[in-house]
Amino acid sequence: MKKIVFLFLLVLVIFSIYLLNQNSEFKILKREKIYPILNVIKNNEILKYKNLSYKNVFLPDTVYGKMNFFKKKIKLKNFNYDVKHGYGKSFYKPFYIEEHQNFIYIIERNGNILKFSSSDFIDQKHSLKEVEIQSDIKKFQKIFILDTLIIKDEIFISLRTEIEKCKKFIIAKSKIKDLLKFDTIYKSTECGNNVQSGTMHAYNFNDNRGILFTLANPSYYLKDEKYLAQNDNSIFGKIHFLDLNNFEIQTFAKGFRNNQGLYADDQCILSTDHGPQGGDEINNIQLGKNYGWPIASYGEPYEKNEMKNYKFPVLLKSHENNNFEEPVFSFLPSIAISRIIKIPDEFSEIWKDNFLVATLNAKSIFRIKLDKSCKRIIYFEKIYIGSRIRDLRLSLDGNKIYLALENTGSVGVLQSPK
Repeated sequence: MKKIVFLFLLVLVIFSIYLLNQNSEFKILKREKIYPILNVIKNNEILKYKNLSYKNVFLPDTVYGKMNFFKKKIKLKNFNYDVKHGYGKSFYKPFYIEEHQNFIYIIERNGNILKFSSSDFIDQKHSLKEVEIQSDIKKFQKIFILDTLIIKDEIFISLRTEIEKCKKFIIAKSKIKDLLKFDTIYKSTECGNNVQSGTMHAYNFNDNRGILFTLANPSYYLKDEKYLAQNDNSIFGKIHFLDLNNFEIQTFAKGFRNNQGLYADDQCILSTDHGPQGGDEINNIQLGKNYGWPIASYGEPYEKNEMKNYKFPVLLKSHENNNFEEPVFSFLPSIAISRIIKIPDEFSEIWKDNFLVATLNAKSIFRIKLDKSCKRIIYFEKIYIGSRIRDLRLSLDGNKIYLALENTGSVGVLQSPK
């Protein structure tokens, strides 16, 4: 009798789970609440982080004092984006953040664009009211947005598109209106198996107004594409300058693997680059310099297990001794480094002369201080957030830092207490 009752209850539970899985609200709950909790329990994330050193602090506390931090949930339109690697897999919801005049724009990787009043992000109690912006960005086939940038009254989007099994890189722009109509201003002629990076930053070069942008070297070390970053006839594995007067590009620097962060001002240009297994880098970018990939790196190829008679090291462990530029800093193990921004001195008394670096798998931000030449890190502070951070954006008033938290589809708002 007990076995019959047990089997009945088991069938009832399985059938109930099946019914719940047909409900879209339960799917969202499972993705955003249940799975993250189970993953934390499984991996002991908080416990592992607490045990990294004899003392760790968590927001709102930081080493120098308290910071305000809260999250604003976004009703993203794209719930089915499939990331086929990494922790969490298909539960990532990548998006990018822009601010123009009195509005926040959320641009999802599949091209959906949402608009919010900036005042909705003042504090945690304000409810969000989104407006879906109409655009023709999805006219590009199999769209995969890589970055967004607003300059004055124009929005620029870098993306990957695929036509007849040829993946190409495109930069398109539109005037910021209720209906965004995008014109292509740059399109690569070269195909790539895996077009990544695409990070953009406004920059004036030789008195010409333009955009610096990155393009990854295809990540497959064992395939023929691995040396494209060193091939001057290839656009991949480089930082380029796009002249906005004639839309021509010039290679600015080369030798990168997957540089997803870019910052530029009159003092320095900084780029963050995903290493292979280990060796994420922060680089000081100089015109015409070579940064070594895929010859020199402080990491080793993920594909080493596929190599016959693998022996350490495959990659050279000095850049300088092999005529490449040394990174400002290299992280071992990798942190899945992403964006980098400069924190204005007015943001906080306790965070002056600092940069902020976002991460994906490390689920943290790093506050760093560089020397005046931007060639040496003096210190860094790791601040655990608990989510993959795809984008960082400083508010127009300089009082807030927005974080694109892609595990939960939320915008983190970081503020200094007044």
